[in-house]
Amino acid sequence: MTRSVARVFARRTLALWGFMGVGKSLVGRGLADRCGAAFVDLDAAIEAAAAQSVSELFAAGGEARFRELEARLLDELLDEVDEGARVIALGGGALLEASRRR
Repeated sequence: MTRSVARVFARRTLALWGFMGVGKSLVGRGLADRCGAAFVDLDAAIEAAAAQSVSELFAAGGEARFRELEARLLDELLDEVDEGARVIALGGGALLEASRRR
């Protein structure tokens, strides 16, 4: 990556979104490493916050409850004031709601 691109990215958040299993986390980690950015896997953040796996969350509260938690954590991540660059690997359903895409 050129220095000028790294400088532009220095205070930005890049969110990767796509279908499950397409490599968002793999690509996100590599991109973050290459740019000197922080990396956040949203599904891993959800699992840590809930102390349950994604599959356990779906089983216990259904998709609606999981999506509520996902939306709340994504909002918190995007509201954080951070001085550095960050790459976030979103879950496959994170942007299904129109309000999330905004």
